[in-house]
Amino acid sequence: MPIENITFLQKQERLFEEKLSTKLNPKNKLYKLRDLVNWSELEARALPNIEIKQFGRNKKDHRVMLALSMLQAMYNGSDSFTEEGLNENVYWQYFCGYE
Repeated sequence: MPIENITFLQKQERLFEEKLSTKLNPKNKLYKLRDLVNWSELEARALPNIEIKQFGRNKKDHRVMLALSMLQAMYNGSDSFTEEGLNENVYWQYFCGYE
């Protein structure tokens, strides 16, 4: 879950782990792009056009889904390619809001 969606009482550092951002290269294009995107404005513009149904799996965070859609378009990948990329690539995880 992206750290922005965790309530104040839930936010705590892991005892022996560093944040993901400290382990990554700040010169990476996805690292830089994460800070350039205005995520709150993007969510405000995109969400009114999306119909959310009650059926199926639990919904993912909007930020994650928007970021994955952007990555899928940038790399011209399929759904399975995007899922695999999120699981394996820490820069994708950071771009999607995971910390």
